[in-house]
Amino acid sequence: MRKPTYYQLFYADLLLFAVLFILHRAFTFTALNAEVLTGARQWSGFFVGALSDLWIAGLLALLSAGWHMLLGLKFTVGGVQKLRALFFLIVTLLLASHQSYVEFFGFTMMAFHLRYLYDSAFILANGQSLFSWPLLVYLGVLALVLLLQSGRRKETSRRYQGAIFAAVLVTLVILHNRNIHWRVQWFIPENLQVNLLEKLFTQLSKAKAIEPVSAAERERLLTLLRLPHAASDFPGLMREVKENPVGPLHPISEKIREHWQASLASQRKPLMAVVLLESLRPAETGYFAPGSPSLTPTLDHLATSSIVFTNAYSTGSVTRGGQEAVFCGHISSRDTSLMRYDAVAPIRCLSDLLQKPLPAGGQVETFWHHGGNGFFDNQLSFWRKHGMQRIMTQDDFMKDAPQTSWGVGDITFLQESARELKKRREASTAAAQVGMLLTVSNHIPWDLPRDVIPWALPLQAKHLSYRTTAYTDHALRLFMESLKADGLWEDALIIIASDHGNQVPAYQDIYPDRPTAVARLQSHINFIIAGGLVEKALRDLKLTSLPRDVLVSQVDISQFLADTLGLKEFSSMGENPFHDTRQLPVLSRLEQHLFDPQSQSLIDPSAWQTRPLFDVTALPQEPSIEAKERNLLFYRSYIDYISTK
Repeated sequence: MRKPTYYQLFYADLLLFAVLFILHRAFTFTALNAEVLTGARQWSGFFVGALSDLWIAGLLALLSAGWHMLLGLKFTVGGVQKLRALFFLIVTLLLASHQSYVEFFGFTMMAFHLRYLYDSAFILANGQSLFSWPLLVYLGVLALVLLLQSGRRKETSRRYQGAIFAAVLVTLVILHNRNIHWRVQWFIPENLQVNLLEKLFTQLSKAKAIEPVSAAERERLLTLLRLPHAASDFPGLMREVKENPVGPLHPISEKIREHWQASLASQRKPLMAVVLLESLRPAETGYFAPGSPSLTPTLDHLATSSIVFTNAYSTGSVTRGGQEAVFCGHISSRDTSLMRYDAVAPIRCLSDLLQKPLPAGGQVETFWHHGGNGFFDNQLSFWRKHGMQRIMTQDDFMKDAPQTSWGVGDITFLQESARELKKRREASTAAAQVGMLLTVSNHIPWDLPRDVIPWALPLQAKHLSYRTTAYTDHALRLFMESLKADGLWEDALIIIASDHGNQVPAYQDIYPDRPTAVARLQSHINFIIAGGLVEKALRDLKLTSLPRDVLVSQVDISQFLADTLGLKEFSSMGENPFHDTRQLPVLSRLEQHLFDPQSQSLIDPSAWQTRPLFDVTALPQEPSIEAKERNLLFYRSYIDYISTK
């Protein structure tokens, strides 16, 4: 068998890349479009994106054909064909696995997430989502094209082959030019404009370090926050905020603190726990859409006897960001991976401070319970370094425990957590238990563990996540019933919050204004403060429940916990959520933008990476403009601080 020429390899590889990319576009189009283009305009979006697919297919074919030619110098023709088939099999598997990413986030992979491609814990957890019917289609198409290409090739002169090669390259350049032109002229949504590799290359080529915050910017920020101009750095700014509150707290905050302290003083060993729920959004929570069918009867009932924040937002769209917010007081997310790269992050979490006795007396035992893999995102190392004394992960469960690819089912996990909390209360000499419980079941691919209770699920579910939402809600019911039966609930302060949202279709359309609906699906979260101590505090104020619609951040949870514990030295980028007047911005770092829920605006990364080109002191003194400027300067100052430590 004669060895193929470079031109023949180029055409063959171009065809394979083009077919796989366009097939991938077809499978992901609905999720990427998110109902932005309708009717015949959907075809224009598909067509423009396909032009980018052909361009990238051509560039990759130029490289892969040369690589195959080099392999031909060492291997036989049959050996090269096998290596080529293996190469395209790997490409096919990567494209098929990327589909689950698109379904979860609603856009193609960001450069920041490339590191997960070599994260063994992530691969093991997410690998199951690869095995679905689209993979069979990918593999079938790949096998068919390879089979057709294995036949005898027609011999043509090198001059003729060169002319065709040049014509193909010119055509690809023209198509790419048309892609650049039409995606602007036809108003194609960003998610549909280009091939995922072209988008990644653009992100990586434009990535740059943040320019240091100038003294003038710092002074301007202090002015906008109405603070004394004494802070010389970001930690100093946070101290000024803490020492200069803008207004009084709602009396419920002090009542909760009093009952916590009373429980400590009477040696009843109170429990303070943050239950961080994987992707459980307000759009699937019944009390946000009263009168409609509900997936969350447990949360709905709990809201009638608790404190409910209906206007709360996450700091980002990743779980580790939620953990860093509620226990470490940082609004970290995509730009500041404190958990993964803790060696350069000078932070102190609540668990660090709780290694010493409380100011009111008594030693606290801290815990971190997680139903998943502790090695994922460096979680286990991070929390051990930051003082978590009792740690539970999926490795502490029996091998036959009900699980999904992401870890132990929420019902089994929370029941075991309740048993462990009861056991430690009886066995430990600590005056209280403080920690976090992290669920995993409501995560793509949204499989249900064996411990599911069928009657707790919706009869019909248009999306698989609706079933796992109902499953997690029922797991919460059983967890709280166990706390009550074991005598822990009466002296408990339980914060139930989502870690973040996602872009799967909403169960209830609670965001009628479409421009920021996607951003709110990703960042709007549940936030409930419950437990026996809260019920006592509500009774003191002659209340049965307390709904709060003030704008709050996920990071405010850390400051509330610190205030309740009496940890005055704790530094948080949040503020007590019971302030009626807010001083610090509420910001959510999503993959593509920084979301400001107060103004309902999306801020491009370039806005905080460089210094403003205008004189900020000369801006019109309008409240809306000042608020946007304050929020941008605040986030820019934080990223500058955390990136240079």
